[in-house]
Amino acid sequence: MTARELILYACPTGPLADDLEAFFAEATSRLGPTTAQTYPVHCTLTGFFRRRGERADAALRRLGEVIDEVGPPPEGSVTVDRLGVHDGWVGLELSSPWLLDLIDVVVAADDVIGDEDALRPKDWLHVSLAYGVGDVAPYAELAREAVDPARPAAWNVNLWERNMNGSWTAH
Repeated sequence: MTARELILYACPTGPLADDLEAFFAEATSRLGPTTAQTYPVHCTLTGFFRRRGERADAALRRLGEVIDEVGPPPEGSVTVDRLGVHDGWVGLELSSPWLLDLIDVVVAADDVIGDEDALRPKDWLHVSLAYGVGDVAPYAELAREAVDPARPAAWNVNLWERNMNGSWTAH
């Protein structure tokens, strides 16, 4: 039985998300895709974790309940600090004590059995726009033109699944 690959993401919605989607489309058509374009627009909250069969369903159910109990991020609880460019990476750097607390709650609620992957909390909150290419400078220039980090955004927190065909499912 194949393990399902799951991860916890916070995804922007609203005007900032519109800017980011436009950036991804323009970057892909004008400059070519980067590794960032193979994922939904997101902030990673945990590393990938794998579960098989009923254990995957149970993890989705239990962790989904925890996320629902906590509720959506309050307005203003996620701040875009800057458009960052460094070490072959372009993206938005975020701060959010609320998201960091949510990560801790979700990780604590997971019940790992046997050789299952433990949830690995992330503490560098960011939305990647481009990486995995030789020169990110053209992507950084496009990001400065296309993305206004001050645009408003709400954030949806969901468990996501990377499907075997490369597509994504938000749970």
